[in-house]
Amino acid sequence: MRIMQGIALFVLLAISGCAHVISPDSRDAADRSLPSRAFFADPDAYRGKVVILGGTVITTTTTKEGTFIEVLEQPLDSRERPGNGRDASLGRFIAFYPAYLDPAVYTQGKLVTVAGEVMGSKTGLIGEMEYRYPLVRSREIHLFRPSGPSPVHLGIGIGIGIGGSF
Repeated sequence: MRIMQGIALFVLLAISGCAHVISPDSRDAADRSLPSRAFFADPDAYRGKVVILGGTVITTTTTKEGTFIEVLEQPLDSRERPGNGRDASLGRFIAFYPAYLDPAVYTQGKLVTVAGEVMGSKTGLIGEMEYRYPLVRSREIHLFRPSGPSPVHLGIGIGIGIGGSF
């Protein structure tokens, strides 16, 4: 009986690890042909389309209208998690969330995935250079926990761990 419980627990953990971070409704509504270079070059042409984008938070700004999160876009994996490197990016976008999100939580370097409607573009500065950001009104936003060593290790074989503080 314990073996069956162990197998059931393992299957449950495996399934939950494969879950999408964006709801089925938003995934169904999203235009999967985006993002593309054309979208980042002319976001106004895609106004009203639903997209799923993700990447690394650069800045978070709160206003009376809501929260604006500047994100460096990164390709999403099969579960809508952004890539873990900054080498592959189509550009930056701004996710607008129509309520308060704490900038102390949505901090620089954290990964997010956003599902929302393209509102057009917003012009801003990167350093001294003018930049046209795609602007997305967020329906959903998922903030990922920082990744670290997994507390669970599964495998067969011999393992040797060397570690410590120096």
